[in-house]
Amino acid sequence: MRRIAIPDLYITWVPGAVFKGKKLIDKHNIDVVLTSISPNSTTLIGYFLKRLTSAKWIIDYRDPWCSNPFAQLGRTRHFLEKRIEDSMLSHSDFNVTTSDLITKLYQKNYPMLADRFATITNCYDHELQFVPDRNHSESRRTQKFRISHAGSFYPKRRPTSFLKSLVALIDQHPKMQNKIEVLFVGELNRGYQKEITDAARSLSVDCQLIGPVSYKACMQYISSSDLLLAINGTEERDNVFIPGKLFDYIAANKPILLLGHSGPATEIVEQGSLGAVCKHEDIDGISREILHFYHRWEQSLPFETNTQYVNKYHAENVAKQFAEILDSVVHRRPSGKT
Repeated sequence: MRRIAIPDLYITWVPGAVFKGKKLIDKHNIDVVLTSISPNSTTLIGYFLKRLTSAKWIIDYRDPWCSNPFAQLGRTRHFLEKRIEDSMLSHSDFNVTTSDLITKLYQKNYPMLADRFATITNCYDHELQFVPDRNHSESRRTQKFRISHAGSFYPKRRPTSFLKSLVALIDQHPKMQNKIEVLFVGELNRGYQKEITDAARSLSVDCQLIGPVSYKACMQYISSSDLLLAINGTEERDNVFIPGKLFDYIAANKPILLLGHSGPATEIVEQGSLGAVCKHEDIDGISREILHFYHRWEQSLPFETNTQYVNKYHAENVAKQFAEILDSVVHRRPSGKT
C-alpha cells in the first residue's frame, strides 16, 4: 500500500478533510488556510480548499518535500511527487519553511516564486514548555554528570559518533565512568538500543533507555540534565535542518552539544553561546567538549547565553513574524491565478 499511495498513506484523509474544512471556512469566514508538511497529502487539502472557497492558502514546510535528503524516493515516484509539488506551489499564496537554508533551496528551485517564501523557525517558551506534570516527577537519583538526548534516531542521525567519543573519553579518564550517566529519552529501534547498551556495557557507564514519554515528562528530563545532546545528519546536505528539540533545549537553559555540519542549527548554537558544535568525524573534539562541560559542572560554573540573540527565537517574537506574513497574505491583491 505504501508503494502505491501517492504522495503518502494519508491520501484517504483528503476528501473528508476537504468537506469538513469547507464547512468551517464558510461558517467562520476564515481568511487563510495553513497546511503543514508532513504528511505531504495535506497540501492537496489546502489546494482543494483554495479552489472551493475564497480563503488564501499557505504551505508550512516543516521539512522539504522532494528536496528532503532523508526521503528515499525512487526515480518514478520522485518524478510523480515532484509534479504534484510543482502544482501545489503554483497555487499556494505563500510558503514558510523552518530554516533559511530550506527557504533558499526552494527559492533556487522555484525562482519565479522566490518572493512567496519566508523562514519561520520553531520557537521556545519556557512558561509553556515547563508546565508541571502531576503524573510524572523526575528527580535526580544520583549526583552524576547527566547527558541527555531527547528524540529518535535515523540512519543519518545516529548516536555512533557520540558513543565513540564517550569510549575515548573514559579510556583517557577512567575515573569518570562512575560519575557520568547518559539518558536516551524517546523511542529507539532494536538496532540503536543494542548499539547503546553494548557501548554502555563495555564502558561500565550508566546509560538509561527511558523510552517514549509524554512531552511534559520529556521536558522534565531535559531540565534535570547537565548537558543536552543534539544530533544532525552525517552528510553536509543534511545541514538544512534545525532539530526541533534544539528549541526545547534552549528553553531549558542548559549547555548543548550539537553534532553536525555547519548550517542554521550550528549558527544558533554558536551565535547564541548555547554550547558547542562538533562534526561527527571529530571524535577527539567531541570528547574534549564533553570533558569541558564536565569540568564546568564539577566547579558549578554558571551557564550564560547570548540572551539578545536567543530572544529572537522566543515564541512571542516568532509569532509576530508569522502575524506579519498572515497580514500581508490576507491583504495581498489576487494574482488572478486559481
